[in-house]
Amino acid sequence: SVFSGIPVAIGGTDLNPAVFYGDWVITISNELARSLALEGSEIYSSSGGRLLKKDDPTKYFCKGDHLLAFPQECESYHAQLRATTIFAVAFSTLLLATIWTLLGKLKLTRYVSYMPYSISEAFLACVGYKVFYYAIKFCDFDPRQFFTAAFIGIVLYFIKALHIGNPTIMTMPLGLLLPLAIFWGVALGTQQTPEMMRDSGWLFPEVQNEPFYLVWLDSIGSTRNINFDAWAATLPDLGVMLIVSTMDCILKLHATESKLPLKVSTDDEALTFGLFNYLLACCGAATGYMQLKFNVISYGVMRNAHDRRAGMIFAMLCGAAYFSTVEHFNYLPKLFLSALLFFAGAGFVTDNMWGSRKFLHFSEWMEIVVILIVFIAVGQSMIWAVVAGLVLSAIAFIAKYARVPSMDGLPKRGDQVVTRERPVGEVGHQSFMHIASAWILIVSLKGYVFFSSCVQVMRSVEEHFQKEDAKKVPGYRRLKFLVFDGSALDGMDASGAMCMAKLSRKAKQRGMRVIWCNIKGNLAEELRVRSILASAEDLFEDLDM
Repeated sequence: SVFSGIPVAIGGTDLNPAVFYGDWVITISNELARSLALEGSEIYSSSGGRLLKKDDPTKYFCKGDHLLAFPQECESYHAQLRATTIFAVAFSTLLLATIWTLLGKLKLTRYVSYMPYSISEAFLACVGYKVFYYAIKFCDFDPRQFFTAAFIGIVLYFIKALHIGNPTIMTMPLGLLLPLAIFWGVALGTQQTPEMMRDSGWLFPEVQNEPFYLVWLDSIGSTRNINFDAWAATLPDLGVMLIVSTMDCILKLHATESKLPLKVSTDDEALTFGLFNYLLACCGAATGYMQLKFNVISYGVMRNAHDRRAGMIFAMLCGAAYFSTVEHFNYLPKLFLSALLFFAGAGFVTDNMWGSRKFLHFSEWMEIVVILIVFIAVGQSMIWAVVAGLVLSAIAFIAKYARVPSMDGLPKRGDQVVTRERPVGEVGHQSFMHIASAWILIVSLKGYVFFSSCVQVMRSVEEHFQKEDAKKVPGYRRLKFLVFDGSALDGMDASGAMCMAKLSRKAKQRGMRVIWCNIKGNLAEELRVRSILASAEDLFEDLDM
């Protein structure tokens, strides 16, 4: 907040990277269990263990009899899991810091917004679905808990989204603390102790407080406990995480000006985020960047867009939590955290999934639906969601731009083009125009000729060839010159160039000369390299014949 060009900015770890962190823990855990031969814990009894999930095969993992049977392996498992996970998080933060620093320094953030809007919305909708899944999973799939949590979280979201009441009272303090007070009021009224509530599955397993410097001593500073083979299994998800997090960060910066009365330099902000994420990486921390929804709340509370106090207070509270204890988290029920996830996930679903219908064509909105279905069908794998997004983007590009003509109107005969007057007299001019109408065909190219749009060019010219053949036009009246006017031509890709080369060969086989005019210097050189422009004599400055 102090260094940002957005004074009311409040930053932190977004749910986008947090979802990937959760997947990494599962991946690393499975790899470590396999390497330490700790699989098959379901055959052990529940003595000393607690039922985490009715159909979870690892519910007694490193607990009870399983712990007694493999004491050293379980100790090594927990040490490696902690160190490897923190290393994976810190490494991802370092990569994101590097990416954002380069984007900001080289002024490249504008290119991130080139991704199709529907595809970026689809990725965020997938994140929202996974947030909902984790919200239910944190409640051990217990309907009593996750239905209550869903009601609290979703109601709070709509209170915030619809601006019902004062956000400083209705949404956060009252909306979250009141259900928490009711929960413990019921627990005390029924004479339930925290231990009894924990054994009943209403609270998470107790978390022991560890000093903050243990990150350097026992995790990223203890390379012997980092299992690089287990970490390597997370690399496919790491690539997707870098793309999604960068896209989310930059798009939030682009959207800031529409939400706040500020002029924002996305390049400068990305550079600032990158520099501060280097510090986070050194601390083994998760990546952090500006949270637009918190900026809007901060702006609403402070009543102006230039007050930095909200961000400073938030930073001090985070610092106090980092250097103090985590004991108070042991008294937060599962449904409380689940409600927070439902609260956050509702924004992804309503804004990115359902709300995007207002801005997208139906076919574009169906791209979001298809990507989300693929994401769910393949077991919530973001990799396949990205693959589906790339395929749909390519199909949409081809389908849309294939309809964009690469010709400025239909091909013209030579007498349909205005040329300069020549001192040949009226009879001479009429004779010239008569010959030009029979011998010359002019094709005006425009825009960018690529593998799909060049088909229209070929079809239009070949129709003239077919008409001559069908009517058995005598040789002296057939086309002699095929002229391509490139005054509005921007370029062509390799497929478009091959298409034009094929058309030129067909024309030459019919005894025609292919001429190019109004071609920019760099494009003319490209035509020469690709052997489309055979000779400098076939290149004219303009159409003035």
